Amino acid sequence: MKHRCFPAGRAASAVWSRWVSAPLAGLLLVALAACNGTAVVTLTSTPSTDVFLTYRVGLTSVQLQKANGRTTSTVLPTGTTVDLSELVNLSEVLGAVVVPGGNYSQAVVTVDYSSAEIVYDDGSVNGVALTPLGASGQGLGQVTLTLNLDPSNQLNITRHNTSRLSLDFNLAASNLVNLAQRTVTVTPLMAASASPIDTKTVRIRGPLAGVNTAKTF
Repeated sequence: MKHRCFPAGRAASAVWSRWVSAPLAGLLLVALAACNGTAVVTLTSTPSTDVFLTYRVGLTSVQLQKANGRTTSTVLPTGTTVDLSELVNLSEVLGAVVVPGGNYSQAVVTVDYSSAEIVYDDGSVNGVALTPLGASGQGLGQVTLTLNLDPSNQLNITRHNTSRLSLDFNLAASNLVNLAQRTVTVTPLMAASASPIDTKTVRIRGPLAGVNTAKTF
């Protein structure tokens, strides 16, 4: 039996009605799963002349949106904490999830500064802890950024294939340090790309099931 990818809507409902009465109805789920691909999300950061010993923030969510704006897929399995000061010299894999096939034109990223730990290197042993503020001087909480992918190089998810979403947090352009007040004014600036942004070493945290050196993404 051949498996086909069926569109959503009335046609898909009709197909479901026919298949559900068949003894092998479970094969429909296999067919639909075959329409999906895998998105691997990596994160790195661009260094700043202001050296941070620690720049730990929450990464609440990463979502992909199709050009039509009607389809959104979550590609960060769960919220996590990242130290952007460590990602100046390497790129970290945040997650790899199954995503419905199609072209995605935007990444929507939510960063949480409510419990941020930002330590500036002033030459002392422990550095200086800075309080993150918004552009208007207010305390900073969650910030949501909508990142547009290059129209000529959108994230294309196809079945049985792995595609990479590369995110880069620009520390140089995002922070204005005031040592006298022990604050940092943050205007988060990130870039997203369907191609690797850099050639940094990639770090993966968590258990490793296996490695395929013959295939890259």
